[in-house]
Amino acid sequence: MKAKAIKRTTSILAICTLGLVGFNAYRWTYDYTSRINACANRYQNAAQIIKVCTELLDNPKFSASNQATFLSERAWAHQRKRNLAAALSDIENAVSLYPNSRYLWVDKAQLLNADHQYDLAEQSFQRAIALDPKHVTTQYLRAKLLKNRGMNAEALAGFEMALELEPAHKLSNWQVINIHINTREFDKAVKRLNFAVQHWPEDLEIRQYLGILHLQHTHNYPLAVTQFEAFESIAPESLMGPLLLAATYYASGDIGLAETYVDRVVEQLVTKDIPSFGFIENLMVKASKALFFNVEPEMFFRAVVHSILGQTNLAKTELSKLIRLPKGRGREFIKHTLKQAGYKTDPASIDQSLDDYINTLADKFPLGRIRKR
Repeated sequence: MKAKAIKRTTSILAICTLGLVGFNAYRWTYDYTSRINACANRYQNAAQIIKVCTELLDNPKFSASNQATFLSERAWAHQRKRNLAAALSDIENAVSLYPNSRYLWVDKAQLLNADHQYDLAEQSFQRAIALDPKHVTTQYLRAKLLKNRGMNAEALAGFEMALELEPAHKLSNWQVINIHINTREFDKAVKRLNFAVQHWPEDLEIRQYLGILHLQHTHNYPLAVTQFEAFESIAPESLMGPLLLAATYYASGDIGLAETYVDRVVEQLVTKDIPSFGFIENLMVKASKALFFNVEPEMFFRAVVHSILGQTNLAKTELSKLIRLPKGRGREFIKHTLKQAGYKTDPASIDQSLDDYINTLADKFPLGRIRKR
């Protein structure tokens, strides 16, 4: 009996010991799992990430791959605090601990790029690609680095490699389109845009670029109208659709239809509280001053729309009507607008300032920007 009691007591002690060991292991695992999650949470305070990752690195129980991950996370936290030297030191130690990780080589490449060490960054991207040549994002990031350095031919080859791996990789498609436009290979840009519009038919920028290239370079006005009508259908609240359609009809010689779209744009500008088309918002603020000068803003908006469409003679006609308003209120409004835009308004300069202002508005429209590429 005594032997059995001793045996039972020993078993209970063993179970309790195992339980305590298990509980401590669970508590350790839970505690460090939460810390690991905190280390990898890039949305939280950078200083907190550095603190937690440093605590984890002080524990020898973690494997080399774990330690490399902690170093990488701490490196990005240092980068957020603008301490690139510490970031580069950490990422160098990370790749030394775990050199077979594509992720770490990509991290190193991006941090070197941030430090303007472009050759070393490209070498790191090459190491990452050697580890995983079929990873699309790595191919894309390396090509983007080359493009930013002005190495268009090498960058184009890199983006096309990414597209071989994933033909519908949107970012690579856009980069290829931009390179073709910048190098004035418009036929190639149109071909790539036609592919893009099939894959992303709701993308307004694709519709806009394709339509503008048809308008300005292939001079295929019906195809331009197709893209701009689709743009207007997707974003009926935007002023860009009718503006682009007006520009197309002016170019094709259908002045009456062009003016119909100008009327629609002016009506939207007069009646809308907040227009949806970028830089016109600033003009709206200026034009709101028209009421202060007892001037109907419609005349000013019509002049603005003609200006941004490159119809400078029509713009000058509208502004001339404005200037001839009784009691000089139109002239005072024009002077105020020019002064706000930084132009001279003395009698000897005002005519030239008005011409410069109209031409500046024309250049702010996307047609002007792409035309200058």
